[in-house]
Amino acid sequence: MDNFNQNLKKNLYQIWNKMSSGTYFPPAVKAVPIPKKSGGVRILGIPTIVDRIAQMTVRLSFEPLVEPHFLNDSYGYRPNKSALDAIRVTRERCWKHDWILEFDIKGLFDNIDHELLLRAVERHAKCRWHILYIKRWLVAPMEMSNGETVARSKGTPQGGVISPILANLFLHYTFDSWMKRNFPDTPWCRYADDGLVHVKTEQQALKEMNAKTRKFGFRNKTNLSIEEISKLYNPVLRGWYNYYGKYYASARGFLWRHFNKTLIAWIMKKFKKVRSKTRAGEILMRIAKQQPKLFIHWEKGIIGSFV
Repeated sequence: MDNFNQNLKKNLYQIWNKMSSGTYFPPAVKAVPIPKKSGGVRILGIPTIVDRIAQMTVRLSFEPLVEPHFLNDSYGYRPNKSALDAIRVTRERCWKHDWILEFDIKGLFDNIDHELLLRAVERHAKCRWHILYIKRWLVAPMEMSNGETVARSKGTPQGGVISPILANLFLHYTFDSWMKRNFPDTPWCRYADDGLVHVKTEQQALKEMNAKTRKFGFRNKTNLSIEEISKLYNPVLRGWYNYYGKYYASARGFLWRHFNKTLIAWIMKKFKKVRSKTRAGEILMRIAKQQPKLFIHWEKGIIGSFV
């Protein structure tokens, strides 16, 4: 930083000159591991000083274009909104609703789909250079601690100046607007990749969870292995099992049966030779007995509802 400040005007001019001519290409972001309270590490992608200035330049002109479209119940990384505001409105709603569905989007910044995100960016951008530089930042490589450079095809680095805006824009369409459109009378609150949905009864909560499993859409993800599906969705199932343990077993069973039937549909799409639900159910039963820890309900012995 001191070296940059010594030639501040010259350095700022070089950034302006490259960006205005379309010749600015972001360098690799530095991977910095940060310990998580729950264990493990979170990888931040830290840009250089020059790149932070370039990102802020785009953010200052792009953020006012998308901010008016964001919904009131989105609180993270937004001007004049804070975590305390989210806590206040959640506290008020808890007096009116006895149940909540809590969610934590695992690895949001690491897994954002570039194609979907850029579709949203193009919808709001007024300048072509917004799109140009956001595309370049999305695919900028990451430099690991050992000096290795890793190419990126998804996600936006957590630690970048532009990343919070892009994450909010992505979730505005994939969650916020979806909730408003499909559940207009159901209050919710989201702070970045954490949030909750308020419901009045356990039946409504189960209905919402079943809708969530449909939104997973993994029945069409035939490129994934069942182990990869487990990594993506078992944390959600485990959260439901832990938080909503007050449900009667029969009520919970409906949810697990719904998830198992979705797995059957996935098996039949992935393996074209498996043409019957019975055969797909037999395959899943065998997998469940061999690898019960793939899904929380299998681990708890709920494996007899595939057909």
